[in-house]
Amino acid sequence: MEKVGTIREIWIYPVKSMRGISVDSAEMYWYGLLGDRRYAYVRSSDHSSFPWLTGRDVPQIVQYQPRFLNDTKRRTSEIEVTTPQGKQYTMSSSLLRQEIATQHGQPIHLMHLNRQAFDAAPVSILSTATMQHLASTHGSDLDQRRFRINIIIDADDGTPFVEDGWADRSLTFGERANSAVILPFRPIKRCSMVNIHPDSAERDTSVLKAVNKISDNCFGVYCWP
Repeated sequence: MEKVGTIREIWIYPVKSMRGISVDSAEMYWYGLLGDRRYAYVRSSDHSSFPWLTGRDVPQIVQYQPRFLNDTKRRTSEIEVTTPQGKQYTMSSSLLRQEIATQHGQPIHLMHLNRQAFDAAPVSILSTATMQHLASTHGSDLDQRRFRINIIIDADDGTPFVEDGWADRSLTFGERANSAVILPFRPIKRCSMVNIHPDSAERDTSVLKAVNKISDNCFGVYCWP
């Protein structure tokens, strides 16, 4: 075993494309972090392999804040969502769905998954050194929430993109017999979602351009539990 770093932050995203929740601890299963991406809106007329409604369709969705009504039971807890205007709805509310559908301009429906609505893998990691390198290249203090990463790591090796070199090696969190173990396997190809500011929902195309400049459009690493 070789120590490679320390966990800085853990993030769970109960609803795909909505704001995340910073947590002190999380349970990990083969399908990812418990409570992560449990819900997703689907574009009702889209029958492709990627029907999810995301910030690319409705940028304002990143301003909606979900929370577990019972944080100790993330598997079964009802989720409440606070809108940018301060209204509160349960996840199953038709009023919430209608509000977002109106912004999209087309019908949508809600999907509730016992597993996760992930794009390519259940868990993502990023080192603080890589984040700092991107901010330096971009010329501004970029918010890491743009990248919707699950686990932020302070790597002992402060080289940018050190996490890319962990591919195909087991990464274990802690020294318990039941410590979570993940297998990093490839860098994450980025899309225009990273251009959306997590608070204002404004688009800034220079962010994705900066990612493309330093890393051929890749940022963070996908992992399998």
